[in-house]
Amino acid sequence: MNEPSDKVDLLSKYRLEISVELRPFLNSAITRIGYLFPAAQINPRESHLDIALPAQIDFESLKKQLLYTIYREKIREEGKDSRQALSVAVFGR
Repeated sequence: MNEPSDKVDLLSKYRLEISVELRPFLNSAITRIGYLFPAAQINPRESHLDIALPAQIDFESLKKQLLYTIYREKIREEGKDSRQALSVAVFGR
């Protein structure tokens, strides 16, 4: 018979402010970062992210990866028109 576990997963809670110009890219960045930090709970709010992490995840590491991913999403979206124009110019499509 299984005994109840005395071990409780405690989550540390953090708040990460996000600048206005980066907010449109949050949802796709959070989705992408999920494969690196599947145990992280990241909830977008109006001006910030509420983040809950188990003890084995370092907040600074997650923050670095998350901000990098948000900027990548921004660059990807802003470069979409240029990539399409280049594709048309090179491949005629």
